[in-house]
Amino acid sequence: RREQMAVIVEGNIDVMILHQAGLDNTVCAMGTALTEGQLTAIKRFTDRVALIFDGDSAGRKAAIKSVPPTLAVGLDGVRVTLPDGEDPDSFVRRHGVKALRDLIDTADDLISGFIDAHIASWDGSMGGKSSILQQIGPILAMIPDPITRDMAKDYLGTRLFGGAIEDNRGPMDRYLRQVAPPQGRPQAKRPGVTETCILPPMEAEIVQLVLWYPALLAELV
Repeated sequence: RREQMAVIVEGNIDVMILHQAGLDNTVCAMGTALTEGQLTAIKRFTDRVALIFDGDSAGRKAAIKSVPPTLAVGLDGVRVTLPDGEDPDSFVRRHGVKALRDLIDTADDLISGFIDAHIASWDGSMGGKSSILQQIGPILAMIPDPITRDMAKDYLGTRLFGGAIEDNRGPMDRYLRQVAPPQGRPQAKRPGVTETCILPPMEAEIVQLVLWYPALLAELV
């Protein structure tokens, strides 16, 4: 709340090193895919995030995959790209926390960075353009805020069609309306999906201890 942003990294070592360096608004997904449940919990404290994943191919792909659920819960923010081979831990050790703060301050916002990452793989063909629209369109349709959604749509159109955006706005708008979720209607639950169980704090700590130290289970039963 004080920083008005959550810094999201991949692992617990990154969290510890960044906390020691003064970035105590850092959290992590414990090396797993970032989920809407985790992001919804973050949104209770802030509306902005900085995704700082490892600077290798896997980390960059994980960061791109984390953008859609982040946008879906209504979070805004930036995606920080670290140099090749660096992770938040090594970057801060080598360059200092000010350099990392500078990267956060100058990073691309989530939406434009997500669109640019897909545009970078475009081969320039009409089929490739259609493929990009099919990949990005449903993601933009999930953005809850209508103003942000329209701005994202305009940015996508500019990147795809350049000066000819007005000539292509009709087909693009029709496609985005098709993939948009119905407004004002509750989403049907998927078969087999249950509600998240929220444990009382004491029970949650016990479960966490058992997960980290399975040998304790014998003492609890």
